Amino acid sequence: MIIHPSGFENCDLKKFENHRVDIPSTLVVVPEGARRNKVDSIEKVTDLEESKMQPVSGSTSFTDEFNEFLATTETCEGNDLHETRLKNFSEKQKLAVHMGSHTAKESYECVKYKQNFNDKSNLNWYMKAHKGEKLRQCVECKKSFYNKSNLNRHMRVHSGRKPYECELCKKKFSTKWSLSQHLRSHNGEKPHECELCQKKFSRKISLSVHIRKHTGEKYECKECKKKYSSKSAWTAHMRTHTGELYECKECKKKFSWKSALTTHMRTHTGELYECKECKKKYFSKSSLTLHIRTHSGEKPYECELCQKKFPQKLSLTMHMTIHNREKPHECKLCQKKFSQKAHLTVHMRTHTGEKLYECKECKQKFSSTSARTAHMKTHTGEFYECKECKKKFSWKSGLTLHIRTHNGEKPYECDLCQKKFSQKPNLTSHRKTHNEEKPYECNLCQRKYYMKKNLTEHMRIHNGEKPYECELCQKKFSRKFSFRAHMRTHTGEKLYECKECKKDFPWKSSLTLHARTHNGEKPYE
Repeated sequence: MIIHPSGFENCDLKKFENHRVDIPSTLVVVPEGARRNKVDSIEKVTDLEESKMQPVSGSTSFTDEFNEFLATTETCEGNDLHETRLKNFSEKQKLAVHMGSHTAKESYECVKYKQNFNDKSNLNWYMKAHKGEKLRQCVECKKSFYNKSNLNRHMRVHSGRKPYECELCKKKFSTKWSLSQHLRSHNGEKPHECELCQKKFSRKISLSVHIRKHTGEKYECKECKKKYSSKSAWTAHMRTHTGELYECKECKKKFSWKSALTTHMRTHTGELYECKECKKKYFSKSSLTLHIRTHSGEKPYECELCQKKFPQKLSLTMHMTIHNREKPHECKLCQKKFSQKAHLTVHMRTHTGEKLYECKECKQKFSSTSARTAHMKTHTGEFYECKECKKKFSWKSGLTLHIRTHNGEKPYECDLCQKKFSQKPNLTSHRKTHNEEKPYECNLCQRKYYMKKNLTEHMRIHNGEKPYECELCQKKFSRKFSFRAHMRTHTGEKLYECKECKKDFPWKSSLTLHARTHNGEKPYE
């Protein structure tokens, strides 16, 4: 409650439209702990600092001094009388912030940038940002903050303290806000909806990024005019101009993000995250989390269209392109299209010959991380082995396909003729044989094809293009199938086994010819 210096209590303030109310420069505030109906002690507030900012007038205008303390908390319906009381606060600054939460019709404006704030303290922080004034500095990394609470939150980055734990999955977070965002992954809450396409999001920032797909709005670098759809990507790029990067003290390698540096440092310290099941180690905790799902079978990301589940969000994103068939990223050299920009980037290296990824053991270079990963297994001896024939594979998917040669499994069935296939791409190709239309025609010899990729391969007969090069002997091939078959001459891998004598062959055609020695078939007369 506001008490006049004269001692009158419960003074009602009448609301005047577009008039200024003159308030004495000395106010008396009931301190924390004082009783509501009897004032045992009072604190005199004087010499209030005169604000240099302009309060924006709403329905009522007050002096800057009075704005610190006056708040309309209860409104009597049917008249213009407001009963004003002051909540008890021990500090003037906290009281001022509280007052601002009640004055919904009044705000403080930055005269220079026309930005409005509901309380003066927020405006003060905003003005300090313009002046470059930074009050509190982190002793660990020298980063500065405008208030103590932000500094305290930041310090958890260094201490690793995560006081907020999810009761459902026991995952911990450094801030309460991060926990609240995480909980939506359990309850499915998506409160932020796009007004244009009705797509919903659990986080407001995700909606903001999505909106730019409709508006085409991007963050532009003023230095080189390069544009980005997300602010985080723009921020990382800007550091390449300012030189504000995170440098590894061991090898001087620089990173745009501190988290990337932290992960990189483990390559020097040997500090890794180990899987308790198989003792496999990882540089980042997120990679370990994804790996653990291969043991637990957990697949938290589900496709809303076909209910297929995935262990990681990236896999779901890639899967969704199957439904929308959208391939917005096109190669300007061969017109091949891709659903993801990353795939186009890797594809472009088949034209440029660029090889960015180097094996640390033998210094051999590769055009993709997957090719290097497969190669690294030749050094580590880490392979997926078939229990039937002891054959080894670089990838688990390769082993899965191979096992079907033993058990005869063909999980992909044509719904038109019931023919079955061991691989989905084979079914896709087969389905087009039912459709008599061959929409892809060679403009040189008029030969037609069911699939565009077949036409692309055919065109190489005319133009002589051979984009697939063996990194071991530099031999080039026009078809990926031929390239893979050639690679087996180096690796010694033999996929095709004769069921009669258990002899292995690198190519199916070789197995077919060999089988005739057993069955006596002589097809050529």
